[in-house]
Order: sequence, then structure tokens, then C-alpha cells
Amino acid sequence: MNARPAAALAMGVLLALALLVLARSPIGDPDYFWHLAAGRWSAVHGVPRTDPFSFTANGAPWVAHEWGFERLVATLERFAGARGAAALWRVAAGGLALALVASALQLAGAGPVGVAVFALVLAATRPLWSERPHLATLAGLAFIAWASERWRRGSRGAAFAFPLVALAWANLHGGAVLGVALYGAWAVGAAWEEKRWRLAVPAALAVLALLATPNGAALLAFALRPLRGDEMVSGNPDWGPPELWRASTWCTLALALAWPACLALARRRPLPSEWLPALALLPFALTQRRALPLFAVLVAPLAARAATLALYKKYNPYETYNPYISGAPAATLAATLLVCVAFRPSPPLEAGFFPVAAVGCLGAARPAGGNLLAVYHWGGYAEDALWPAWRPFIDGRADAFPDDVHADYRAIAEAAPDAGARLDRRRVDAVLWPSAPEWSTLPDALVKLGWRPLCRDPVATAWVR
Repeated sequence: MNARPAAALAMGVLLALALLVLARSPIGDPDYFWHLAAGRWSAVHGVPRTDPFSFTANGAPWVAHEWGFERLVATLERFAGARGAAALWRVAAGGLALALVASALQLAGAGPVGVAVFALVLAATRPLWSERPHLATLAGLAFIAWASERWRRGSRGAAFAFPLVALAWANLHGGAVLGVALYGAWAVGAAWEEKRWRLAVPAALAVLALLATPNGAALLAFALRPLRGDEMVSGNPDWGPPELWRASTWCTLALALAWPACLALARRRPLPSEWLPALALLPFALTQRRALPLFAVLVAPLAARAATLALYKKYNPYETYNPYISGAPAATLAATLLVCVAFRPSPPLEAGFFPVAAVGCLGAARPAGGNLLAVYHWGGYAEDALWPAWRPFIDGRADAFPDDVHADYRAIAEAAPDAGARLDRRRVDAVLWPSAPEWSTLPDALVKLGWRPLCRDPVATAWVR
């Protein structure tokens, strides 16, 4: 078998396995459920401008920058159920991102090296394989990497189509602001090389696409909030630094280090259109764990091409472009999507992670509802199951809550000396907290404050006054 089809076949097998994981993995992100609730709400009332769910920030301004994703999964829910909608989104958005990366690696002329790099990309991006809108940003960055490889081969259409991609992206996830900035860095690099501003108009149209959303300029202001380092950022683990104990982190580091090392071996300097976007994303990747997989996607074709150049210094046998072979990832994705639509997979909830019994008990025992303080990562699940009778103190919409709400939540969760006063001031009627011993700090304080457990199981306990 010819080596190029063999490499493409190997990538196809890896992609098919990844799509299987995306379709069948248990649902393990509670934030998915507040997205569902927001999607149902917006389908009736329109895109929310203020918080309609919580009792601590009700009526406060909220930039619903993921409204398109929320409306989409709420629509899919009617077709395939809540869990089926999660699987369809993961396969469609995550599969598109991975298929674009596989195609970009083939366009880079990487051959067998591309297979190894694709395996590293799969491991590096695994933390983002969830039922969250972040997959839209993963797909958007993959599109930029794919378009840049097509540009290198003289095909301009994909690069000029980016404003349409940016328009869809901006209505699915706020990461589109970062994507447009990286596209702009690439446009500057391409102009530097060619001495012509071919991408100036598409870049300007992409910026306008960010404003052509229900949020308008507020989307740009929202995207800058993580740079402030306020309570929202400091209290949200997604904004924390990379975790060195994760294999995904080391896979990204391997790609990042392989690129300059292989360029040095090949005695080749990086082009401005290569290093400018990577340099722009690097500070985020070094400081925010959610940006690390995005960096892996952006540098993967660069690392693969540099490694191939280092191996084949005189002649690269994989440089010849075959559109039929490069279309294999798209065919694999399309076939998988058809199967998912036909059979409607319904992945289970992650065992022992969701407070299913405690939430059901609270809703049945106190149907009149009230104000509920749930641990941060359960707020969205409780909101989807119990709202509007029970309104959450806080949920995964970190940006929807003022700093004082974040501060109060943190003080209560840590059982600060004034935790009882804060619970009284916020008029909390019930607390939903993990039952595990390592979470016992707040429950111990609640007992001293006179609270009692209404429902208890190995996963969660519902406490009432």
C-alpha cells in the first residue's frame, strides 16, 4: 500500500475512534444543563439581556454570548432528548474540529509524521471533549489552521470565507473574539511575506461579524473580562494555570517544543504567518488551562511540517496533494453524523457525579421552592431540574454574577466565621452539597448553625433550616 493512503487511513481510524468516544462518553459537565435551561428560555422570550434564573443576580446584566449554542441544543433536545442533544453536539462540533486538523496535517504534507502528531492532538484536546460550547472555538481554531495550510498551497477560498465562519462562531461562543484576533495576526504575517494585504478585507469583515450578534459591542467587553483577574476569574477553575499532572498538558508541550526543534534541524526559519498567531496565543496557553488545547490545534500542522522537513531535507514524498485522500476525514465525519442522527445515541450521566436523588427529593419535599445554594458545579443541574420553583444562588454562568456574589459564595463554601450571617443576608432556604468527607467543611458548619439534612445519599445532601 502506498504510504500516503496508509497515513490517511491511519488518521481515519483515529478519527473514527475519537468520534465514537464523543458519541458515547457519559455526560460529565453539569454546566450543560444550565445551557439547556437558557436555550428553552430564549426560544420563548428571545436572547436574554439580564439574568432570569438566580436570586442573587436576578435582573442584573448578562452577556449571553453562547445563546446560539443554547438555542441549538434546546432544539436538538426536542428531537433526541437532553442526552442525545449532547451527543449530537459533541460529534458535530468536536468531530468537525478534529476532521479539520486531520485534513490540515495532510495538506501540510506530513505523511506518517502527521499520524503521530494527530494522536498527540487527540490527547491534547481531550479535556475539551464535552457537551459545552467551547467545542465551537476548538472548531474555529482548527478552521484557521486548515485555511492557512490551503493558503500555503495557493487555495485562497477558505481564508476569504472566514468572515462567515466568524459570524457563526460569534453566536455560538465568545471565543470568537480570540479567533478573529488570531486570524488578524495571520493576515499580518501573510502580508509581511507577500508584501500585499490580501486578507485585510476578510479580517475587517470578521471584526464586523463580531458586532453582528445580539450582544453587539458587549461581546468584545465580555472577552476582555478574564484579563481583569476579578472574583469571576480567580474563583473559576477553568481560568486557572495549566495542570502539569495531566497528560494532555504534556502532549501540547511536546507539539510546542517539536516545532522549533525540528525547524532548527531542517535549518529553516519560521514564516511570519506561522509564528505571529502562535506568539499571540502563547500567553493565554501558558496561563489558562482552557487555552492549552487551542494552542495544540494551532501549532500541530506547523510541528508536523517541520518534523517532515527535518526527516526529508531534500525531497518530501508526501508533499503531493491528493484531494481525494485529504477528503477522507470529512467523509468519516459525515458518515458518523448520519449514524448518530439515525440511531440518536443517549449517553448516560457520569456515575456518582450528579445529585439526581437529592435534587428529586428536594423538589418533591419542598414543591413551593425557595432560594437554593448548590455547590458551584451543580448549580446548572439543579437549575435545569428545579427552576423556577427553586432559584440558584450561583451556577456555571460565572460572568453573570457580580463580584460580591462570588465573594459570598466562596466565604460560605469555606465556612468562614460569618458564613451564617451571609446565608441569612442572602435568605438561603436550602443548601445542596456533596456528601463526600472531603467536602465536610460547610456541612459541619451548617449543623452548628442549626440546619438539618432533608435528603442524603452517597453523592449529595440537601440541607434545610
